[in-house]
Amino acid sequence: MFAVKLAKRDDFIGKAALVRMKDEPRRKKLVTVVLDTSDAWVWGGEALLVDGVAVGEISSAGWSDAAGRCVALGYVRGQAASRAHDGDAITVDLWGDAVAASAWDSWNPASSTVTRPR
Repeated sequence: MFAVKLAKRDDFIGKAALVRMKDEPRRKKLVTVVLDTSDAWVWGGEALLVDGVAVGEISSAGWSDAAGRCVALGYVRGQAASRAHDGDAITVDLWGDAVAASAWDSWNPASSTVTRPR
C-alpha cells in the first residue's frame, strides 16, 4: 500500500476495501524467482516449494542475459506470502525434478548476490 495515501481527504474508488485489507495478512504475493543453474528452463505453471511443501506457482518466466539463467515471476501463498524474501531458498518442481532457486521481493541483477554462471 506504499503507492496509495489512505489518509487522503478526498474519497476514491476502492478506498474502503484498501482500509479493510490493510491489517489483514496477505493471501498471495508476487516474487521474483531466480534459478540457481543455467541448465534449467521454466515456462510457467511450475510449482514452487519451500521445504518440500508447495507454496505457489510460476506465472511467467524467461531467459535473463543479466543473470545468465531463467528468471521468473511467481505467486506464493500462506506463510510464504506474509514474510520478506531476500534471496530465500526455494525449489521449482520442473517436471518432477527439483531445481534450486532463490526468491526475491525486489530483485536487481546488478546488485544481487546471484552470480552469473561461467
